[in-house]
Amino acid sequence: MTPRPPHAVLPRSIPAVFLHRTHARGLKFGLWIEPERVALQTVNRPRLARERYLATQDGRYDPATTTPRAAQVCLADDAARRWALDQLVALIDEVRPDYLKWDNNFWINLQPVAPSRAHVLILRIVEEAPDDGTRR
Repeated sequence: MTPRPPHAVLPRSIPAVFLHRTHARGLKFGLWIEPERVALQTVNRPRLARERYLATQDGRYDPATTTPRAAQVCLADDAARRWALDQLVALIDEVRPDYLKWDNNFWINLQPVAPSRAHVLILRIVEEAPDDGTRR
């Protein structure tokens, strides 16, 4: 996930105002995220994904292309999974959505983790997430 905090684009008050106006109209606000996917141009920047977090197949981030623009965070790596969870919790804490849609459509055959185990790793992130509104 290449996080873009709302205040990086909008003033801090805008998400709160938007959420209030959404609720005032009887609507719910949701986020559609893909936290295991990162733009390669952001790798190794402060607070963003480290290169060692990225999954590869045959030494490539995306075997379908020789010029990938994105990569998948290997959720089998404890540090990578913790980073993804911390980013996700920070985003949710700041934006306070009513619901969250987790998209994951950038699958590569994780090495050494088989794709069939990837759902288990996502569930581990969900299980590790704080359920009381605080960060762990």
